[in-house]
Amino acid sequence: PKRFQEFASAAEDGPVIVINVGEVQCDALVLCSPGHVQHIPLASFSAALAKRLCTKFISALETFGVRNRSPRQHTAHSKSNPIRVVLEYLWSRVVQPILSAIEDTVRISSS
Repeated sequence: PKRFQEFASAAEDGPVIVINVGEVQCDALVLCSPGHVQHIPLASFSAALAKRLCTKFISALETFGVRNRSPRQHTAHSKSNPIRVVLEYLWSRVVQPILSAIEDTVRISSS
């Protein structure tokens, strides 16, 4: 794992977000500025869900021929597209809660 100082120096140009997926809980640590860490619980995300989404994503890549040399036809814009489903889950359960929590911090630091 990287040392805190490596992440802290990266936060000089904007927030650095580290997502922790554990069996007990999932959360994000946001380095908003050097030395300032914000903890964000990801209550609607779990290790089990992360594993299911990973499996679904890999399966979709294989189905769409991304992980092999013989591409297959697919409907990328379909609402039932498994890649889209995975990304929607990640947006609503991981990305959006983080962005909501840091919205004021980012707005203040960018002014």
